Amino acid sequence: MTSCHRVYQALQDCQRRYPRDHEAVCQHLTSKAGWCLFAGICPKEVRDLEDCVGTTNATQIGVHVPTRCEHKAETLSACIEGYRAAAERRTNECPSGKKKQAGPAPAGPQPPQPAAV
Repeated sequence: MTSCHRVYQALQDCQRRYPRDHEAVCQHLTSKAGWCLFAGICPKEVRDLEDCVGTTNATQIGVHVPTRCEHKAETLSACIEGYRAAAERRTNECPSGKKKQAGPAPAGPQPPQPAAV
């Protein structure tokens, strides 16, 4: 996780350095930080997808994965969704006494999607 810490730190530094253009300038770091996050919560699924695709470079995996790896990408997406749903349930059951209303999902790194057929 040390390398992920360095990626997160580099992303923060980049965003501070380029406040107006950080989305474009820091895009590669945003991608790496997202992949680190996925690897932290679903390590087996990330390793399986990386092995199938043949790279650990998230920017090379991209948004689409080869057809032969679609099942691996779907498994990773299901894992991430499971954690997201569990976090939403915990948030909604907050001891504040009121149910919180779920809003739209925040923009950010998205799990890889299977290639369209």
